[in-house]
Amino acid sequence: MRCALGHPPSFWTDLRTALREDDEALHHRLLGLRESAGLPESVSALRVADVAVWTAHPAPGHRCP
Repeated sequence: MRCALGHPPSFWTDLRTALREDDEALHHRLLGLRESAGLPESVSALRVADVAVWTAHPAPGHRCP
């Protein structure tokens, strides 16, 4: 996921902050995506974010440094 986001230096801290901001709006949005996809509650919000970023990441021929 870090490659797709440009290798931010404080990736995990920034992600934790983003998931907590605005009364956990991002976290709740990810849980809503999970529900819309019909996934079980055992799939975490972090995993939903991982898959969303991965699917939007450049694919054919792209090589992360």
